[in-house]
Amino acid sequence: MTVTLIPTTSHGTPNGTYDGVSTTWYSDKSASDGYYGYTDGLHTIAVFPNGFVGTVTFQGSLATDPGTSDWVDIPGVTIGNGSTAVNDAETHNFTGNFVWIRAKVSSFTAGTITKVQFNY
Repeated sequence: MTVTLIPTTSHGTPNGTYDGVSTTWYSDKSASDGYYGYTDGLHTIAVFPNGFVGTVTFQGSLATDPGTSDWVDIPGVTIGNGSTAVNDAETHNFTGNFVWIRAKVSSFTAGTITKVQFNY
């Protein structure tokens, strides 16, 4: 199943969970492999930037109703460095039996995230 974690979001324009001002924000959580009882833990993410200056990382949680401290960064799945504009789409695979997945955007100072998709 493919889920859009972040729809088209431009710096300075509120949309979804982005308020148009913050440099750090999170997508809504999305049910993941573990939520549905799958045991392979294989996931794919795709990020489609357009002049995006910032960093997109991904977090997973094993909690059924995660609070702020229940999220962990998924290593090796980072797009952007927070200072150079990124235009090329990137995909990454990772393994983990997470119940929930979300995207974290930080240092967002310019450009557009055309979309962020997640597949499990």
